[in-house]
Amino acid sequence: MTGGEGKASAISLRAMTTGDLAVVDPLLMAAYGNPKTFEPRLKRLLRIEPEGYLVACEEGRPVGTGGLTVMGKVAYVGLVAVDKEHQRKGIASALMRRVLDMAQERGCATVLLDASPEGRPLYEKLGFIAEDMAGVWKRPEGMAAGAAAMVNDYHNWSLSSLALEMGRTGADGPGPVDEVVAFDRGCWGADRSRTLASFAADDPVHFFLARDPAGRLGGYCVHQSADGLVGPFVCADHGAARILLGKILEKKGEAALMAYLPAANQDAIRLFSGQGFTLARSNTHMRLGPALAGSRRRLIYSQASFALG
Repeated sequence: MTGGEGKASAISLRAMTTGDLAVVDPLLMAAYGNPKTFEPRLKRLLRIEPEGYLVACEEGRPVGTGGLTVMGKVAYVGLVAVDKEHQRKGIASALMRRVLDMAQERGCATVLLDASPEGRPLYEKLGFIAEDMAGVWKRPEGMAAGAAAMVNDYHNWSLSSLALEMGRTGADGPGPVDEVVAFDRGCWGADRSRTLASFAADDPVHFFLARDPAGRLGGYCVHQSADGLVGPFVCADHGAARILLGKILEKKGEAALMAYLPAANQDAIRLFSGQGFTLARSNTHMRLGPALAGSRRRLIYSQASFALG
């Protein structure tokens, strides 16, 4: 979240629609100081959670945004931002209080988010506690990959794309997407089936799986090719993580890449920094409510985003 809080302002809140994107996108780009469009991310969020995102309007004009994605009993909050000219009017507080009401209405016991330094004080006032840090790591364009050695170092892991495995699966019984969902739930700690299904439907060719000699899933990684993002990326074995990142680097060559690395996973930080990624900025990973029983952030090699964990 960006922007501080001050005097309350009379605003109205309503559900975001795709018709709002032309106004909301530049608002987010300005609020987060990001020259790249948020539109692909917003479209994904609205597909996963059609009524999960809000716009705050003042005299009918959108001046703020924010929302959540429900993952079983967990809600993940993202893209809370207020137009710079309308900050310190209580708009972010109003958005967050409505988002927390939505989480409660949908049966979510735990709410997670990744707070910017500017937004953290508001979340602390609402009862959130810091659990970890989550960094934006970037690899500039033009850097040699060194991917072949990474892929060839681990002969005990086999790589395949989700597209390839889906093509081999019959109509009966669970498919590879179900297997990934179950694996992710055990590592991440909540049901991200809709999020993972969204990535699988969009681009299964760039959704990679690593399996051991017995065929057991050791990890998966999505390359969001449109945005140059690596993640979601979850592994139970560092060798699987190394070969998966190697595959991404092999495919992308010298293209610019970005990842969202939890500070709790020092193996991930060493792996990415060894391939030319450097820390650009950090947010605080925060929680309201009970900790996730199965959550092991040291197994998260890169988040999907700051809105999807």
